[in-house]
Amino acid sequence: MKKTKGNKNKRKARFNADKVAANVERGKAGGGGGWDYIKLPSDIEFFKPEYAEKKETATYRFIIVPFYTGMTGKFSREVEAEGDLWYRANYRRASLGSENKKVVSLTSIGKKCPINDMYNKLKDELAGSNPELLKAFASSKREIYYVIDIAEWKKTKELTVRVLDFSQHLFGKKLDLEIKSEEYEDKEEFPFNPVLLADPEEGCVVKIQFKKETYRGNVYSDVGKVSLEERKKGLPVIDDDLIEELQDPMEFLEILPYKEINSIILDNDDNDDDLDTTSEIDDDDDLDYGDVSNDDDDEGDEDDDDPTVDLDAMNRKELKQYIKEEELDITVKKKWDEEDIRDAIQEALEAGSDDDDDDDDDEVGDDDDDFYDD
Repeated sequence: MKKTKGNKNKRKARFNADKVAANVERGKAGGGGGWDYIKLPSDIEFFKPEYAEKKETATYRFIIVPFYTGMTGKFSREVEAEGDLWYRANYRRASLGSENKKVVSLTSIGKKCPINDMYNKLKDELAGSNPELLKAFASSKREIYYVIDIAEWKKTKELTVRVLDFSQHLFGKKLDLEIKSEEYEDKEEFPFNPVLLADPEEGCVVKIQFKKETYRGNVYSDVGKVSLEERKKGLPVIDDDLIEELQDPMEFLEILPYKEINSIILDNDDNDDDLDTTSEIDDDDDLDYGDVSNDDDDEGDEDDDDPTVDLDAMNRKELKQYIKEEELDITVKKKWDEEDIRDAIQEALEAGSDDDDDDDDDEVGDDDDDFYDD
C-alpha cells in the first residue's frame, strides 16, 4: 500500500506509550503470511523475507505503522477502546480436518467456538492419555502488524506499507521481551524510549533476523533475534494521512460461523441442525473467550510444549527441576523471572521436536512460497 493524499478532517495520531509498557509488564505478547483466511485489499501485500544466494539468514529493519482500532479495540484486552491508536491485531487460529485447513477461532471475536469446545471435551475425556490428539485441536495465538521495510523505502523513496502476520510465540513475545529489556535504561547509549515503539514521530526501528529453515523439503522463515534501534533523522516520519488510510487488520480475517467450523472438524460438509449456533459470551461465563491476547485461556496452544505439563502452575524451583529432569540445554539466569524460564523451556522443547503437529509446525509444509512462523 502506497501513501496517498489524506482527507481534510484528519485527526492527530497520538500513540499510547504508557499502554505499551503496561501491556508488556502483564506478559501479553502472542506471521508469515499468505493464508487464504486473510483477505487483503488489492493495494497491500504481505511482507516476505528474501535470502541472498547461499545465505541462511536475512536481516530487515522495519518501522511499525500504527492504526486506529475497530475490531481490535473491541476484542483485545491490550486496547482500552475502539478508535485507540495501536500497533498490532491479535487473533487465534487452528489447523482442522483431514485437509489441515487453517481456521480463525471464533474466540477471536468473543464468541463461542467448536474448536474450544472440542479441546475442552477431549482434555477431560483423555486425561493426558493422548496428547497428540489433544494438540490437534489446540489453537495458536497470532498477531498482524503493518510495517515499512526501511531498505525498500531507501530504494524506492515510497512509503509502502506491508502486512506482517506472525505467531505470538515466535515474534510477539520476543518483541515484548526486547521492549522491557533493562539494557535500554542507559539513555546515553540508547537515546530512545522502547515503549514508544510505533509512535508516528518518536517510534523505534525494529530489527529482525529471519532464519531460513526446512521442514519436509519445504523452505520457510523462522525468527531469530529481535532488537530495537533508534529511528534516526532522515528516516520517514509516519504522518496522520497514512495512518487514516489503514484498516484495523482484524477486518481482513475471514471468520467462519460455528456450524461451518464444526463441519470442518468433523470432516463433514453438511450442517447439523442440532449444532449450537454462534452466540456472544456473557460476562458471567467461566471461560473468557473475548481476550485474544490472554495467555491463560482454556483453548490450548500449539505453542505450548506438552499438554500434560502445566508450566504455568510451576514456581521457579519447580521449573528449574523440570529443566534438569528433561535434560534441557538451558542455563537459567538470575535476572530471569518465572515467565522468562517458561519461555526458554517452550523454545527448547520446540527446538527438539520434529513431530507432525509441532507446527510452529502448523503451517509448515503447505507451500514453499508461504512465509511461515508459528
